[in-house]
Amino acid sequence: MVTDNFDSNVSSQNVLLSTHSLAVQLTVRDQEEVTEAETKIQRLSREEFKNPISQEVEVQRYHGPKKPPMPEKETKREVLSLRVLAHQAVQLSRSRDQDLNFMKQVINDNDKPEFSGYNTDLCRKQGQASKPATTAIYTPQIDMDPADSDTMLTAMTEAKQLTNQSGQNEIIFTNDQQFYKVTVQITWVYPDRFANFIPRLGGMHTLMSFIGCVGNLMAETGLGDIMKSAFGSVSKMLAGRMFPQNFRALRLVVEEILRSILIKVTSRNALMIVLENMASSSPTSKLWLENLVKPVFIMMVFVRAEREGEWPLHLWAMQEMLPYFFAAGHHNYTRYGTYYLRSMEKLHGNVLEKFMKGEHVMRHKNGLWNGIWSDMYIETTFMRYGKGPRGIIRVTMRPETLKKWAFSMHICSGILQDLSDMTDDSRADEATSHKEEKPSRIRSDAQYRENIKKTLEACIDPFQLPGQKGSTLQYRRKL
Repeated sequence: MVTDNFDSNVSSQNVLLSTHSLAVQLTVRDQEEVTEAETKIQRLSREEFKNPISQEVEVQRYHGPKKPPMPEKETKREVLSLRVLAHQAVQLSRSRDQDLNFMKQVINDNDKPEFSGYNTDLCRKQGQASKPATTAIYTPQIDMDPADSDTMLTAMTEAKQLTNQSGQNEIIFTNDQQFYKVTVQITWVYPDRFANFIPRLGGMHTLMSFIGCVGNLMAETGLGDIMKSAFGSVSKMLAGRMFPQNFRALRLVVEEILRSILIKVTSRNALMIVLENMASSSPTSKLWLENLVKPVFIMMVFVRAEREGEWPLHLWAMQEMLPYFFAAGHHNYTRYGTYYLRSMEKLHGNVLEKFMKGEHVMRHKNGLWNGIWSDMYIETTFMRYGKGPRGIIRVTMRPETLKKWAFSMHICSGILQDLSDMTDDSRADEATSHKEEKPSRIRSDAQYRENIKKTLEACIDPFQLPGQKGSTLQYRRKL
């Protein structure tokens, strides 16, 4: 189950026209497992449309404290099993080697695609089998304040009922940090009622906050000026918004900053030794290494973990992100990111087995290297239909009209998805290539790197190699 805030702020004279509700979506890994009941849409007359409409979901009332204390058992930490740790070590080594090979090839050959295109092509050459798509089942929106405890308790109760009806005992419930906090606190208040409830923190929103940490830590260092040579809306990118463009922009900058070093190293260990030696003798090198280069390496592992469905890599990357949340003052992700990691380390039994097989990720189509986070999946399905041409945008803000729209949203979205499947045959198609592999995209990425390279030539090199004493003076004269 995935939840998200469905909101819309409509342009008006007083800027007060807005709507908020909680969207809840059920996801199933294999389409063959879906057995939806036949739904007959009743035809109503004009007069019947005037009748009040009520929610399909029964509202639950929260009676616990506003800030419940954490149970003592939740404070205990468990160590990952030897099997998971061994898998993590092997996959991390492979991931680092592939990331280095990618960076070395992309700076030496302008005909090579960027990160996602490179890895999709690699999976194709290795003969990997396509992974199955995820089926989305839309449930009625809850027309209440999404962050309210009553709203979240109602959604959790509905999720428990739906998953139990499908024969699944464990409820995997994913949402962003704001809702994750409320969900976790409800499980603390009602431990027996939600004994098999497993809250998950949305990975896309976590990565966006992490990129915001990099923006905070690299403020006033010139990073923004370098990015502006190739990209727009840089301030929004460094604030954590505009994903995945911000991740791509930071990666391109790091590729060019490390160009002179990547040419000379042959392994990831050799690269890190060179960078650490520079950082030990230069505060500037240390700043750029710790606050930009290493975070981008972590982002690459975090994205790879989701694209490939590697659960141990996800846990490693999440652990590496936590110090940056502390340093940048992202207190909510500091607190609940730590709790999330510790709770995920305690997984065992059937849930751990499923996650180790990669069943924690979502896919729009059968394909290669196309797994995405659960919170990204609902953004690109439920939210896309609701805010598209036939959605709530440019529709009246009358409460009764909005209520009818919200309560019928799940049916309309399901119909749109079914029509799309019939006309486009999207389920039959396989995503075995990526848009970054297209020649036009490769040319544009090469041009972006060239723009960044020219800008860096007019700046002081933060990673000056030994023996290049004249380069710093040269850059200073240019400034």
